Amino acid sequence: MEFMKKITTLLYFGKMSFKEKMAYMQSVWFDLLGMLVAICLYFSLWQAVFKNSSEINGFSPKEIVVYVILSQILNNHMSNGINMELSSWIYQGKIDVELMRPISLIENLFGKRMGEFAFFYLAKGLPVFIISMVMLNGEIKTNFWLVIIFVVMLFLAMCITFYFDFLIGLCGFYTMNSYGLKFSKDAILSFLAGGIIPLAFFPEIIQNVLIYLPFASMISVPVNCILGKYTFNQILGYLILQIMWIFILSIISKAIYKRVILKVNVQGG
Repeated sequence: MEFMKKITTLLYFGKMSFKEKMAYMQSVWFDLLGMLVAICLYFSLWQAVFKNSSEINGFSPKEIVVYVILSQILNNHMSNGINMELSSWIYQGKIDVELMRPISLIENLFGKRMGEFAFFYLAKGLPVFIISMVMLNGEIKTNFWLVIIFVVMLFLAMCITFYFDFLIGLCGFYTMNSYGLKFSKDAILSFLAGGIIPLAFFPEIIQNVLIYLPFASMISVPVNCILGKYTFNQILGYLILQIMWIFILSIISKAIYKRVILKVNVQGG
């Protein structure tokens, strides 16, 4: 019963977050335009790289088009986390109100992130993907099951990113400005996750390290999965790896959160 109650509460916060985003639909058009511009810029760069090549590091020109489109969409979603919202609550003194809710702060923010996740891919991700594929003459050979696995991996990637954002947000208790941390986090994660350059273009020794870290699970692994670059056993292994990292990061996040909140309570915050 307690588990179902938590699920219901998470879905409620997700629904409220989705409706809140719907109220600002005008800003969506600017986000769509920004993503399309970024995709076109990266597409131009990769066109120059593949000018005299039919395949580089396992990618064909058609595959790199799809990789660019999907990686930029996932990268955009990854950079819009809950860390700034959490930090603003701390700076504005609203954190005490959030802590008094009958649900933990982590569950509160995770529910909101679920709503943002659904809104982003329905209102932004899917339209940008369709428009970009048409504009850039993209072509993808996949199947129904790979699409389902891709969606599951996206959700798991969102969970991993959530805990990174939560940890960055908690830094608001120790610093008066978390913008620098936010931008540094976005740049580092984007690079290590394959959002700028596919991990296949890294030296093999670096690839072998990055693929087992949580970063690759955010962009590189889901995109390569839908491109059909993994066997069934590899896909299963990466799914287990994603779940493992969610478990590890959740334990770290909750431990640090308890320590921070204890300090706030002791100081009378």
